Amino acid sequence: MAEHILEADSIIKGFGYKNLLTDIYLKCTTGEVLGILGRNGTGKSTLLQIIFGSQEAENKSIRIDGQFYEKPFTSRDKIAYLPQGSFLPSNLTVASVIRTFLISEISRKTVAENARIQALLLKKVNALSGGEKRYFEVLLILNLPTLFALLDEPFAQIEPLYRTDIAELITSYKKEKGIIISDHDYINLMEVSDKTFLLKGGTLKPIQDRKQLIEYNYLPPELS
Repeated sequence: MAEHILEADSIIKGFGYKNLLTDIYLKCTTGEVLGILGRNGTGKSTLLQIIFGSQEAENKSIRIDGQFYEKPFTSRDKIAYLPQGSFLPSNLTVASVIRTFLISEISRKTVAENARIQALLLKKVNALSGGEKRYFEVLLILNLPTLFALLDEPFAQIEPLYRTDIAELITSYKKEKGIIISDHDYINLMEVSDKTFLLKGGTLKPIQDRKQLIEYNYLPPELS
């Protein structure tokens, strides 16, 4: 399978008189998971939305395989984005969502036959638990025919069992695409990521181990 490269370069985003993001560079290849940690308000979601193309920036260069894209999401085979909030229609059944959201019969079959989803097919989305819903959303996004997937807080506010299952999903799908995750859950995020970054002070700082997260005051010393 050919390797594809996503580059987000020279990203500058300000709010008022303050730069939220300052000259950020990020490179993700297919077959790799990048993890971005950061406190609330540091710009994790904004960064993902700029890469996706739904958020404007003062400066940006988003390239896929060397080609510049102003709004990558308009090319349907390039990039998918999982927002923090649920995007599923609450009154539809899981089976209906699969038929509506996925065009490929192979992808529909893959999702419908997933061990966790099979038992939920006749349930309406509003009857799912937080973990069931998030797992389903991640599975849908990863089954879109795109080279890259951006997952905004896939582990947030769900049961521990589903965090583990979502981590396994991400690992299994990275063979086919490049995946960028942002989250607060540093344990699961660092476990699934090939490279981890901390977004702090508008820049991305490479993280090799948890000790660095303590040095950057992201974690308290007792968690060392």
